[in-house]
Amino acid sequence: MFPTLAQERPSHNTYWVISALCLSYLIFQLIYIPHTVLAVDEFWFAHHIYKYTYQLPYRDFLPYKTVLGYYLLSVPFFVSHTLLQPLYYIKDEIAIINTLFLCAISMGLARYYHPRAVIFSLLLVLANHLFLTYSVELRVDMFASWLSLISILLILSNRFLLAGIILGIGILFSQKAVWFFVGSNIAFAGYGLILSRRWKTISPIIIFNGAVIVPIAAYLIFWSVQSSMSLVLKNVFYEAYTQSKITWYASIHHICWTMILSNGPLLILLWPLTWIPFFVRPIQDHADYARRFFIALYAATILLLIISYQQAFPYGMVFIIPVCFVLYPDFFSWLIIALKPTTIFRPFNRAALLGFLSLYTIGIMGVMIYMALPYSYYLIALIPLCLGIFLLVPRLSPSLKNAIKQPIVIMLVCTGILYPMVRFVIIADRMNGDYQQSMLIVSNKLLEEGGGFFAGTPLFYDRDQAIPGLKNLIDPAIKYLSHPSRNILPMMLLSLDLEPRTDQQVIHDLKISPVKFYLNNNRIDALPDSIHRYLASEFNHYWGSIYIYAPKVSAKNQTISIKFSGTYRVISKNNSKIYLDHKKTISLSVVTLTKGKHFSKASTEYRLQYVPKKQIELNPKYAGDDWYRAVKIIVM
Repeated sequence: MFPTLAQERPSHNTYWVISALCLSYLIFQLIYIPHTVLAVDEFWFAHHIYKYTYQLPYRDFLPYKTVLGYYLLSVPFFVSHTLLQPLYYIKDEIAIINTLFLCAISMGLARYYHPRAVIFSLLLVLANHLFLTYSVELRVDMFASWLSLISILLILSNRFLLAGIILGIGILFSQKAVWFFVGSNIAFAGYGLILSRRWKTISPIIIFNGAVIVPIAAYLIFWSVQSSMSLVLKNVFYEAYTQSKITWYASIHHICWTMILSNGPLLILLWPLTWIPFFVRPIQDHADYARRFFIALYAATILLLIISYQQAFPYGMVFIIPVCFVLYPDFFSWLIIALKPTTIFRPFNRAALLGFLSLYTIGIMGVMIYMALPYSYYLIALIPLCLGIFLLVPRLSPSLKNAIKQPIVIMLVCTGILYPMVRFVIIADRMNGDYQQSMLIVSNKLLEEGGGFFAGTPLFYDRDQAIPGLKNLIDPAIKYLSHPSRNILPMMLLSLDLEPRTDQQVIHDLKISPVKFYLNNNRIDALPDSIHRYLASEFNHYWGSIYIYAPKVSAKNQTISIKFSGTYRVISKNNSKIYLDHKKTISLSVVTLTKGKHFSKASTEYRLQYVPKKQIELNPKYAGDDWYRAVKIIVM
């Protein structure tokens, strides 16, 4: 279908440079991972990976996604069972796998494209904040992305059967790999209808699509034997489709895209400029037009699907990596040839090229103004301007051509590599995980004495939260608490630990459940006022973002119920008269109470705050409640 690309043997220096860049990425991640804050979803996925290690999906519990990747990530749980180390080991494992793929794919591409083009494409990816941060998040999306990249490279090598099998396996890592299935088929269709117009192009399409089905069918049959076909089909297809259609996050859509583009827009904004080789083709350019056309259709489909996706979460940007590695080495190889002063071009329509470059420049300037991007990124507009002068003015001297070439290279390096790296250094300081780690260590010590907790996400991979309706406080669950609606029920999936509970039902659960503390964070902050009022009456600030069991006792004669046996500190006004079980006590005194009923008589309202049995070291640096640092939120 595609002519074989001419192979060249790159120099050893090329392999050394690629190896050094990939190794630098790995070393950075191994150092950075233990010091950065963990995302809220990473705790949730760690909890599920722990279930994969010791339970059986579709029978013991319902998985949210296809399961293959989670088995791969479960290996560290056989090595360590400490509080945080297994999570860091999983992220280290992801970093090692990423490095192997980066190195192997870049070295492979260097055999077909100009080595400098491949190295610059690799740098463009490695310098991007989104890749540095989210490529090692505790998710399976990066694996699906790599397999999708392998699939498209196999298609371009005319190995359609293997390409389909690899992409099918990619879908077993994450259903979002379906984007690449759609992109491949649209590229096949466009190639067949517009360029080839031969019946023989149907054969590769049938082979590819049939091969994709094989691993998926095997997956469905295997797991249906463990449970039922209807249940597996529902979890793999229906629930994934349902979640993809959630519109609850529309309010942060613009903020997410602002963050994505602010931290390295060249990966996306440069994409339309890669169409310029269709206007201008150097005579010595050996790249095949049909292959370039196929890549352009494939890349456009994937990027449009990602851009139009309603949940524009920054971690989803790892799915543009396959596009970068098939699109940019080809484009930069063309650019290296085109910028040579001695290059002779085939005849081309100068008016069409001028119109294209003008629309591209106006378009990216409009995006940057609308998104209020940093002014440094406006330098991107100089790239098409200089390129237009270079190509559209035929009588430029070689010295002037060299002078124009330099700003293009400088702008690509500054806006694609240097400035994004500077921004990452600034952002990395804000994502320091010391505060979060301190909260988890103290929380773990509190739980060693017994009792439950909640935080809107499972902070501990091997412990469940106490309140069903507060296990995974994503937007549908929060909205259902205040405004129960049938429209929300399809989103309340058990595989996501979502239960349709109202605020009053949650308050009832809190009253009867032995919850020792909760960890405040952005998800707890989003709870309805009715629940916040109850939490204020039942818990008091202990340290950091931890609120410990400390029920308010009103000023009257009454019988109160205590949930935990242990020591309590009386917190009241100095002149209060308080009798507990007919014994007088004063403010800040410590009393020992057993679980159950006790008699209280008081002149003013007071609290009984639980005091841990063992003394816990509390760092005064983190005494205040910086709840926004307790977990990494979607947009930081």
